[in-house]
Amino acid sequence: MATRFLRWTFADEIQKVKPVAEQIVQGAKTHREKAVRIYNYVRDEVQFGFTAEFDRASPSYTLEQKRGHCNPKGALFHAMLSAVNVQSRMRIIHIHLNPLITTQFADIGVHMFMDVQVDPDKDEWVTVDGYVVDRPVVAAGIETLKKEGENVGHFTHIGALSEWDGQKPAMSQYVDNAIRADDFAITIDKDEDLEAFYMSNNYPQRDAVLSWLGSKMISWFFVPWTNRSINQQRLVGNELIKATK
Repeated sequence: MATRFLRWTFADEIQKVKPVAEQIVQGAKTHREKAVRIYNYVRDEVQFGFTAEFDRASPSYTLEQKRGHCNPKGALFHAMLSAVNVQSRMRIIHIHLNPLITTQFADIGVHMFMDVQVDPDKDEWVTVDGYVVDRPVVAAGIETLKKEGENVGHFTHIGALSEWDGQKPAMSQYVDNAIRADDFAITIDKDEDLEAFYMSNNYPQRDAVLSWLGSKMISWFFVPWTNRSINQQRLVGNELIKATK
């Protein structure tokens, strides 16, 4: 088994994503405005989906691939915020993957969402994960859930909020305790703690991700199969959004 999970550090990654982050927030006057702009960028320009690097993906890799799921997009969001001096905290919990993501890969997984300091003078923090799933996927997911009479599924939930004004929480995947698997929770703000988590027994996919066979099963089967489903849903969502304009 590998001796390290992460093959990168936030110190290096912040410098790699800094030019993009600085361009995004150009002209922004407050931390809140900076946070909202970066949130919108990560939501819209980095599509929801999975890559061969899975949870080992670095922020710059996720930015380059323009694709990621909750954990890599959370790390990217954190790095880009840090690059423009906005503080954030990564929060990780255990969730039931089904029905949020219909998969035979595993029952229990982890979900990362973020606390963002939108006003340092008042020490005001807001919790979000609406940057994870791009709007077309959310739109199609909500429409399908309405037809099915379900609350959670298709990568989102019935009350998902994609739009964020920097004032109130915006959550497009995690919803209260509907998908919570247990009481485990950890708050992380530096890569040493993230590395320790991924190498611990609290990360259910550790052995699969770190083993040669497990990583190939993820990249050869889980990733393309799930991305096809997401892409099909995105096509439907794009049509729904066009119809409302």
